[in-house]
Amino acid sequence: MRISNLERLFAKAREAEAARLAAEERRQANRTREIQRDRLRQLEADARAPAAAERVWHWLNGVDAERLGDLLRASGLREVLLIPWMTSEGQRARGIGIGAWSVAFPGRRAALSVRRIAYPPGGRSRLAHSPTGLLNTSPTRVVVALDRALGSGRYLGTVRDSLREAIGPDA
Repeated sequence: MRISNLERLFAKAREAEAARLAAEERRQANRTREIQRDRLRQLEADARAPAAAERVWHWLNGVDAERLGDLLRASGLREVLLIPWMTSEGQRARGIGIGAWSVAFPGRRAALSVRRIAYPPGGRSRLAHSPTGLLNTSPTRVVVALDRALGSGRYLGTVRDSLREAIGPDA
């Protein structure tokens, strides 16, 4: 093998390494931007959460929640989900897994059941009896997502899905 052949290979290796380093720098810059965006989203959710919790409590003490509670008690079911299982970032979870959160309506006036699947296997379910209790038992982004769902009426789709799950596949 001639030195000139090696020089060409070294030149190609240098180009490949430069391309790999540039791609790594782009990935790192993208990761940094995503971390900054996530921090901003969290700060925004933290700022909006107290007002969102108050709106949730206003809904909970309103006519829609009362009607839903009457239907729930008449059916004999204990509770229905108001939002689907979510991540702590307020995004819909791909499945029920570790770290997933949900909020259910137990049919009682002025109470919400906040659930979290945790590790080791199991989880916790706590009743929130006030806006502050809701903020203390769930991530702020989940509170904001619940507020959006109740305000837009999207919670009705989740209630429907909960009922279909309770009825089973034969219905």
